[in-house]
Amino acid sequence: IFNENVAMTYNAMQAVVDTGATHLIFASSIHAMRNTVWPAVEDNPQPPKPAYLPLDGKIPAEPMSPYGLTKQVGEMIVEYFTRRFNLTGVSLRFPWIVSLDEVQRHRKLDLEKPGHTSYTLMYLTTADAAALIADILQADLTGYRVYMPGGTNCHCELTARQIIERFYPDVPLHKPIEEITMLVDNSVITR
Repeated sequence: IFNENVAMTYNAMQAVVDTGATHLIFASSIHAMRNTVWPAVEDNPQPPKPAYLPLDGKIPAEPMSPYGLTKQVGEMIVEYFTRRFNLTGVSLRFPWIVSLDEVQRHRKLDLEKPGHTSYTLMYLTTADAAALIADILQADLTGYRVYMPGGTNCHCELTARQIIERFYPDVPLHKPIEEITMLVDNSVITR
């Protein structure tokens, strides 16, 4: 997976340059950070802990799998091409991309199995992912940036505060808990 993903990313970015396009958008993954979306396993019943909450594009890459490592290297490739050829580059650390129906089918697991919490609380619908890419292409952006997009409604019975207190009580917060309404901060993307 490492060789294939890295080679494909590099070749795709080179093709962008060769065609004269001016924007690079890379489908990175939440896995470039810590594996905050992997379900719990028997020997580790708690969900992995992010570096801080709410998540955003500033969390340093810290992959814990070969796949996550390919996404970190992909981000580095996009940053290199952006800088080297004076382009606009964006890496999107996508969470679980899914239909809204799928989110609603899985939401019951949030309360039953703590390890599944991250799946339905850190997602982006396919429609929102497509709209985000279209908006990036139309935005007046320069340079390189990393975004961590996330759905704006967790479709579950717990508030963000309850989720943090229940599953992530020892994770540092970048905002007062009273101001956190979702586990992903979309404010930079919105601006």
